Amino acid sequence: MDDQSNEDNKEVINEENDDEPTLPAPPVPVQDLVDISDQEAQDPDEDQVHSRPKHKPKGRPKTDDPVNEKEEFCVMFQSKMSDHNLLYGAEMDCVDSQTEVLTEQDLANAHFIELKTNRMIEDRRQDMNFRRFKLRKIWCQSFLVGIDTVVCGYRDDAGVVHQLEELELREIPKMTKGMWYPVVCMDFCDRFLTHVKNLADKNLKDCDPDSVIKFEWKPKQNITAKLICGQSEFSFLPKWFTDNSFSVY
Repeated sequence: MDDQSNEDNKEVINEENDDEPTLPAPPVPVQDLVDISDQEAQDPDEDQVHSRPKHKPKGRPKTDDPVNEKEEFCVMFQSKMSDHNLLYGAEMDCVDSQTEVLTEQDLANAHFIELKTNRMIEDRRQDMNFRRFKLRKIWCQSFLVGIDTVVCGYRDDAGVVHQLEELELREIPKMTKGMWYPVVCMDFCDRFLTHVKNLADKNLKDCDPDSVIKFEWKPKQNITAKLICGQSEFSFLPKWFTDNSFSVY
């Protein structure tokens, strides 16, 4: 597809919705879809969840080993927002448990906790920015994966954490003093998903599975959508999936 064709497929989100926004259904982990995303191959044990022996309940963590930034623990979640059935993955930071999480059922009942860091707040402006921007991102990210506890570490410019604060997710909107509202965030998400679905129905029916719709947002501008047909750097569906899947259209 040439550049002119791509330009013709650009669209802008600009919709009005007077309906009262509602929060989506609480997400739940999807059993049999637990994804362990690290760089080493895992044994395909159907009933076992990857366990890191250096982190044991009631034990002291081993801090001598360097952090492997290529390793992460991901869980698949399902939820429903208005007419949208959602399936999505999320990286989980840690779990609060008195026993080891070894099976998928343990994982489904796990109490996950989100870990965040923020520069130590020293003046009113920094405090306002934290409440207006950082807490909004924390709330959205945590709510969509069912997390109700966030532990925030306040660091200095050298990256050393000097203070910990435990935040309950339900209390975060009260801390923002009307700077933003959860229902507005979720209403935007609902309208954006509706827009994505409409674009997919309109533009992807005759495209191969590698085709994508690329969304871009720039400050003080609208969100634009650009159709990219065929294999590209933005293609993300693996071949094993597309070879064994049927068309949703």
